[in-house]
Amino acid sequence: MKAPHIPLQLAALAVIVVTNAVALSGAMLNRSGDAESQLTLSQRELRLPYRSFDRENSGLALSLDWRVLVHPDKNVVYYSWEYSRGGMPEWLDKAKMESLGFDMSTVSEQAGRRNDRMLSREVLLVLEFDGEAYRTSLERARQSLVTEEEKLAALPDSNDKKNRLKSITDQLTREENENSRLFVVDAGLSVETLRAKYADRTRYAIVRGQIRPWAGNGRGESVARGSISSVSIEAINVPHAFRPLLADQREPGQGRFSASLSFGQRLEPWMTHLEVTPR
Repeated sequence: MKAPHIPLQLAALAVIVVTNAVALSGAMLNRSGDAESQLTLSQRELRLPYRSFDRENSGLALSLDWRVLVHPDKNVVYYSWEYSRGGMPEWLDKAKMESLGFDMSTVSEQAGRRNDRMLSREVLLVLEFDGEAYRTSLERARQSLVTEEEKLAALPDSNDKKNRLKSITDQLTREENENSRLFVVDAGLSVETLRAKYADRTRYAIVRGQIRPWAGNGRGESVARGSISSVSIEAINVPHAFRPLLADQREPGQGRFSASLSFGQRLEPWMTHLEVTPR
């Protein structure tokens, strides 16, 4: 006896229903119980899309803008905002990578080449909001301006001199007023261990992310260390009730607002409050 034939459209519908059910159950599990952490971010950390949208938009998401603090080098003027959404933080050295389960002895130390034989691995990452990492970044940007001013002081007045000074002054202004204050400051394998170290749940959020080995030359010597490939949170969905507030912003990507995020049992965030600041 032949099995009953199931129409293709019905099979496709069944797949959609099952997929949605799994997603819904996951969301319910994530939001069950108390939030693991709660952060209140601004337009500096949650970027509006650079496109127009309206009140009837069926979906709207804000991209999460996170950064890393790279290793300082006295011979380099560091603009830390260049290291958004990835990079090699100074704390992710060889020893740290080994503590995260990587066998760094197999990492090639050929300068400037990633080790493509070693794939990225999921770990837990600590996001710090408006903390020591941002203050360090801000101080470095200010010191960069001082250093550049000292270099330019010895040069004769010219348009090039004025442009260089204006460029680094503008970069400091952006660091003070526009750039994200959300930094990845640590990594681990246990939520409990990381939370014991970073107890403030309104300043530190624990999320999942990907890191991978890297090898190259740094400060005159061969080094092997780690690089953060990604954070699992690419974007934050805006609930339908909040979308009109953002649709009223005349300049997408530039609106001023604050948004409260709760991170649940699965370390995934959702927006609980949104407030637009009058211009």
